[in-house]
Amino acid sequence: MLFTLHKMANIYDTIKIIENSLDIEQNGKTPQTRLVEIPVLYGYDYGKDIQRVGQYSGLDEKEIIQKHQSGNYLVYFLGFSPGFPYMGGMDRVLTTPRLETPRKCVPQGSVAIAGQQTGIYPFSSQEDGI
Repeated sequence: MLFTLHKMANIYDTIKIIENSLDIEQNGKTPQTRLVEIPVLYGYDYGKDIQRVGQYSGLDEKEIIQKHQSGNYLVYFLGFSPGFPYMGGMDRVLTTPRLETPRKCVPQGSVAIAGQQTGIYPFSSQEDGI
Protein backbone atom coordinates (compact mmCIF):
# COMPACT_ATOMS: atom_id res chain seq x y z
CA MET A 1 0.00 0.00 0.00
CA LEU A 2 1.41 3.40 -0.96
CA PHE A 3 0.37 6.71 0.51
CA THR A 4 1.61 10.09 -0.60
CA LEU A 5 0.93 13.23 1.34
CA HIS A 6 0.48 16.60 -0.28
CA LYS A 7 2.11 19.37 1.73
CA MET A 8 -1.26 21.16 2.01
CA ALA A 9 -3.16 18.06 3.20
CA ASN A 10 -4.72 17.98 6.65
CA ILE A 11 -2.56 15.54 8.62
CA TYR A 12 -5.44 14.38 10.84
CA ASP A 13 -7.67 13.52 7.86
CA THR A 14 -4.73 11.72 6.29
CA ILE A 15 -4.11 9.66 9.43
CA LYS A 16 -7.80 8.62 9.46
CA ILE A 17 -7.57 7.50 5.83
CA ILE A 18 -4.44 5.46 6.56
CA GLU A 19 -5.94 3.90 9.69
CA ASN A 20 -9.11 2.94 7.80
CA SER A 21 -7.05 1.44 4.98
CA LEU A 22 -4.94 -0.58 7.40
CA ASP A 23 -8.06 -1.74 9.25
CA ILE A 24 -9.54 -2.99 5.99
CA GLU A 25 -6.33 -4.85 5.15
CA GLN A 26 -5.86 -6.38 8.62
CA ASN A 27 -9.46 -7.49 9.10
CA GLY A 28 -9.72 -9.12 5.70
CA LYS A 29 -12.43 -6.74 4.58
CA THR A 30 -12.69 -6.12 0.87
CA PRO A 31 -11.76 -2.53 0.06
CA GLN A 32 -14.21 -0.52 -2.01
CA THR A 33 -13.62 -0.96 -5.72
CA ARG A 34 -15.41 0.07 -8.84
CA LEU A 35 -15.56 -1.48 -12.25
CA VAL A 36 -14.53 0.71 -15.16
CA GLU A 37 -15.11 -0.58 -18.68
CA ILE A 38 -12.65 0.75 -21.25
CA PRO A 39 -13.32 0.28 -24.97
CA VAL A 40 -10.27 -1.03 -26.86
CA LEU A 41 -9.58 -1.30 -30.59
CA TYR A 42 -7.42 -4.28 -31.52
CA GLY A 43 -5.46 -5.14 -34.67
CA TYR A 44 -4.66 -3.30 -37.90
CA ASP A 45 -3.32 0.19 -37.16
CA TYR A 46 -4.45 -0.14 -33.54
CA GLY A 47 -2.45 -3.20 -32.58
CA LYS A 48 0.67 -3.68 -34.62
CA ASP A 49 2.23 -5.90 -31.92
CA ILE A 50 -0.65 -8.33 -31.55
CA GLN A 51 1.23 -10.86 -33.72
CA ARG A 52 4.13 -10.67 -31.25
CA VAL A 53 1.78 -11.66 -28.43
CA GLY A 54 0.69 -14.55 -30.66
CA GLN A 55 4.29 -15.71 -31.08
CA TYR A 56 4.66 -16.08 -27.31
CA SER A 57 1.16 -17.36 -26.55
CA GLY A 58 0.55 -19.60 -29.55
CA LEU A 59 -2.86 -17.95 -29.96
CA ASP A 60 -4.32 -16.34 -33.06
CA GLU A 61 -5.46 -12.70 -33.06
CA LYS A 62 -9.09 -13.53 -32.29
CA GLU A 63 -8.10 -15.70 -29.28
CA ILE A 64 -5.74 -13.00 -27.96
CA ILE A 65 -8.49 -10.39 -28.14
CA GLN A 66 -11.00 -12.70 -26.45
CA LYS A 67 -8.61 -13.51 -23.59
CA HIS A 68 -7.54 -9.88 -23.10
CA GLN A 69 -11.15 -8.65 -23.11
CA SER A 70 -12.38 -11.34 -20.73
CA GLY A 71 -10.18 -10.26 -17.84
CA ASN A 72 -11.14 -8.21 -14.81
CA TYR A 73 -8.01 -6.20 -14.15
CA LEU A 74 -6.93 -4.74 -10.84
CA VAL A 75 -4.94 -1.50 -10.95
CA TYR A 76 -1.90 -2.22 -8.76
CA PHE A 77 -0.53 1.31 -8.94
CA LEU A 78 -0.10 4.30 -11.22
CA GLY A 79 3.34 4.38 -12.74
CA PHE A 80 6.11 6.03 -14.65
CA SER A 81 3.77 8.44 -16.44
CA PRO A 82 0.94 10.35 -14.73
CA GLY A 83 -2.16 8.19 -14.86
CA PHE A 84 -0.47 5.07 -16.35
CA PRO A 85 -2.16 2.09 -14.65
CA TYR A 86 -0.13 -1.06 -14.03
CA MET A 87 -2.86 -3.71 -14.06
CA GLY A 88 -2.75 -7.32 -12.94
CA GLY A 89 -5.19 -10.15 -13.44
CA MET A 90 -4.31 -10.79 -17.07
CA ASP A 91 -4.56 -14.37 -18.34
CA ARG A 92 -1.02 -15.79 -17.98
CA VAL A 93 -1.07 -17.21 -21.50
CA LEU A 94 -0.80 -13.60 -22.77
CA THR A 95 2.50 -13.04 -20.92
CA THR A 96 4.85 -11.29 -23.35
CA PRO A 97 8.29 -9.87 -22.51
CA ARG A 98 9.15 -6.23 -23.05
CA LEU A 99 10.76 -5.27 -26.33
CA GLU A 100 14.55 -5.57 -26.28
CA THR A 101 14.76 -2.13 -27.91
CA PRO A 102 12.14 0.31 -26.56
CA ARG A 103 9.96 2.19 -29.04
CA LYS A 104 10.84 5.84 -29.51
CA CYS A 105 7.18 6.74 -29.03
CA VAL A 106 4.08 4.85 -27.90
CA PRO A 107 0.88 6.64 -28.96
CA GLN A 108 -1.62 7.91 -26.42
CA GLY A 109 -4.32 5.35 -25.70
CA SER A 110 -2.14 2.34 -26.51
CA VAL A 111 -2.73 -0.81 -24.49
CA ALA A 112 0.49 -2.59 -23.59
CA ILE A 113 1.44 -5.99 -22.27
CA ALA A 114 4.75 -6.30 -20.44
CA GLY A 115 5.39 -9.54 -18.63
CA GLN A 116 2.25 -10.53 -16.74
CA GLN A 117 0.79 -7.04 -16.57
CA THR A 118 -1.11 -4.83 -18.93
CA GLY A 119 -1.46 -1.05 -18.99
CA ILE A 120 -2.86 1.90 -20.90
CA TYR A 121 -0.80 4.88 -22.04
CA PRO A 122 -2.77 8.01 -21.05
CA PHE A 123 -0.26 10.15 -22.98
CA SER A 124 2.20 9.54 -25.79
CA SER A 125 5.35 8.20 -24.22
CA GLN A 126 9.06 7.85 -24.78
CA GLU A 127 8.97 4.57 -22.83
CA ASP A 128 8.58 1.07 -24.27
CA GLY A 129 5.42 -0.85 -25.04
CA ILE A 130 5.10 -4.39 -26.30
